[in-house]
Amino acid sequence: MMQSIYDTLFSGFVQPPDAAAVQGPNPDPARVYLVMEWPGKQISEADVAGAWSPTNPTGKMSATENFSDLVDKIPSTFPMWAPAGPPVSDTYRSITNAQVTPPPENAAQKAAYEKADRLIWTEGKDFDDDGNSVTVKKPHPMYVAYKKAALAYANALTAFINNYLALDMTKPEDQRRWALQGPGMRTPVDAAWDDWNAAHKTKIEDALATLSQSSNNQVGVVFTEARRRLDLLKKTGLTDPGKTWYASYALPANWFAPSAVDSWTRATISSKKETKNEHSDYSKVEVGGKASWGLWSGGGGFASEQAHEHMDETTDNLEVSFSYAKVDIDRPWLNALLMGLNGWHTTAGGKNFYSDGTKNQPKAAFPLLPMSFVAVRNLSISADWGRKDLDSVT
Repeated sequence: MMQSIYDTLFSGFVQPPDAAAVQGPNPDPARVYLVMEWPGKQISEADVAGAWSPTNPTGKMSATENFSDLVDKIPSTFPMWAPAGPPVSDTYRSITNAQVTPPPENAAQKAAYEKADRLIWTEGKDFDDDGNSVTVKKPHPMYVAYKKAALAYANALTAFINNYLALDMTKPEDQRRWALQGPGMRTPVDAAWDDWNAAHKTKIEDALATLSQSSNNQVGVVFTEARRRLDLLKKTGLTDPGKTWYASYALPANWFAPSAVDSWTRATISSKKETKNEHSDYSKVEVGGKASWGLWSGGGGFASEQAHEHMDETTDNLEVSFSYAKVDIDRPWLNALLMGLNGWHTTAGGKNFYSDGTKNQPKAAFPLLPMSFVAVRNLSISADWGRKDLDSVT
């Protein structure tokens, strides 16, 4: 059951089944890692609602700090949540202080880099630690529209794939339903794809590619700008004056609102139908006898099988239903290009200390950069319960 939940989410966001394939790109499974924090992290709406942002200057700074703390954890490369070490912000700050040895400057690459940079970034206003207005680089409105359209396409695609995964293609009635209703279910995906292309998709992605390709020649400039941006955007903790934090934002911004669930995807996963995706990383959980983990968890993390109880063998017809959506994380203070550049090193560790770019790096300090999280509402679990599980749920 756990694998069906994991692979349903993975298929919806990363690698759809062939029968549910549509036009448009899918993320490279080798570059995406899904981590489940089971049985989930409860979030109070009051803690994150009305957050301050440059577009909502009268919002609550406390809500922004709460959300920023929520998404500042670095997970290990393991399908079930386990922390890898210091927060994203602390680790990134140490990287920006690296010793840089820039290559000889190439005038053509510099010009291409600056042109692409102007398309992705523009000057905007933010506030420093003392509340003073400062000029910083902010996403260009065209880039913001591109990201919103990309997220809308991803959500439409997820809903379409989920409709497919809910069917059992070994049953003639489900085959007929998909054949007849599938084209209509696909219409929102095609519309979202057209909207994404209309949001200057090709132009934006060409600029992003240019920045990526030209950054190695501009490594000194990139690191200097990264340190400058980080210094300008640091803030002091509201309850801990000794704490430094950096504001992160959610897209969509209203992800926490009860009304937002109307546009979320609804999933129903049954023990009668197994869902698997050959590209997912869940198979790693089966190593070392951990495949028997059930839905109930005690204290501790998934590194200890003893912290998780087995399902009662007499429980039958288990069904899990929930509404879910992908929420993107925007960190205006972080330039992810730094991690892929040559010509820099730190005293913190040797080669591959932070990451080697693979999925198998259990000792790395920065193995994964969380780019999104899955928000879940209206969770229900039903079954013909065995006595042991009935005691757990009641």
